[in-house]
Amino acid sequence: MKNTEQLMKSIEKSVADINEATKPTPTLAEPPAFVNLSEKLAESIIESAQIQFNTAEQMLEEAKQYANQLREEIKQRAEALHDLKNRLEAFGASVISAHQKFHNGKEDSQ
Repeated sequence: MKNTEQLMKSIEKSVADINEATKPTPTLAEPPAFVNLSEKLAESIIESAQIQFNTAEQMLEEAKQYANQLREEIKQRAEALHDLKNRLEAFGASVISAHQKFHNGKEDSQ
């Protein structure tokens, strides 16, 4: 009988242990505040990164436009300098030619 009582107590303890081990964990109806705050933080990080990305993309487009305008202006100024150089050379040649005609092709004697 003692053995039966001990066996029953052992079985009851085992069943209690199994019940405790397999007991479902209670689910929370509402998650803790830190979970909601963490989600908001994660969304804010993504939103901030998106804003920075959009700003950088806009700045890139503005830089490209500025660079294109700068290239065009440099091209125009280079053409103007080339034209000025040609006109100065022509003017210099006309001054020399006039000088030579004035002196009838003679050297200037000073």
